[in-house]
Amino acid sequence: MIRLVRAFGQTMTRLAEWQVNLLRSMLTQDLTETPSAQAVDTVVDIAEKHIGDFEPLVLHAWRRQLAAAGTRALAAAASRENGDSAG
Repeated sequence: MIRLVRAFGQTMTRLAEWQVNLLRSMLTQDLTETPSAQAVDTVVDIAEKHIGDFEPLVLHAWRRQLAAAGTRALAAAASRENGDSAG
């Protein structure tokens, strides 16, 4: 369980960092530049406005990927049982 929680945490960290960088890049061309207070407020406003729409999308995408990974694992196991060593 602990490994699962850590994996989720690491994945969500990368996703959040990517999202913040994306929003920052929409406000300034130089990501090494410290954003202004107004730019930070704009990013926060955008995030607050859209978080309710984005949250179900993340859950849906995770469920679809989990189902696909399970399907691949079952197919691989079935291939091995049928004598396909590459499965």
